[in-house]
Amino acid sequence: MAEPESGAGDQGTRRGPQGTQIFSQNELDRLIAESVTEVPAGATVSLRGASESVAGRVIPLDRPSLVIGRAPHCDLVIDEASVSSEHARMTRDGGNWRIANLLSTNGTFVNGKRATSAVLRHGDHIRVGRIDFVFEVPGGGAAPEPARPRRTLWWVLAVLVVACASLAWMLTG
Repeated sequence: MAEPESGAGDQGTRRGPQGTQIFSQNELDRLIAESVTEVPAGATVSLRGASESVAGRVIPLDRPSLVIGRAPHCDLVIDEASVSSEHARMTRDGGNWRIANLLSTNGTFVNGKRATSAVLRHGDHIRVGRIDFVFEVPGGGAAPEPARPRRTLWWVLAVLVVACASLAWMLTG
């Protein structure tokens, strides 16, 4: 017997063909948010310079937002031709930090992947133009290897698909 599709009261999930669970964008956003490391209350996160021109430089993120760029009015001024005048903006998003590209010429990258907007985790490698930084959270543990893609969301989705398929197989078997 096929299950009817659920309504809006189930947080945006419904059943598809053969019992496959279909997630709404809001439900996927919630699952992603649960896999993100929140910044501990009162902790000052920072950017640590990783490129030669900024090596050893530590920039505390002690305000709600920070504009990175070449222009003198930016919060973090980087005098490098590959950095746009207003390259990226970092903002505190609830208990997390997010970086957003500001239509820069050379792009903003997180862990080697081009990012228009990304939630940051301890140890993430951020590149603006040709300048690299590491995002650090006090007590966040060891930093991951550079440019290693995160697979947390994919593991969560894979486990959900396998669980749903198993449940459907048990109900029809």
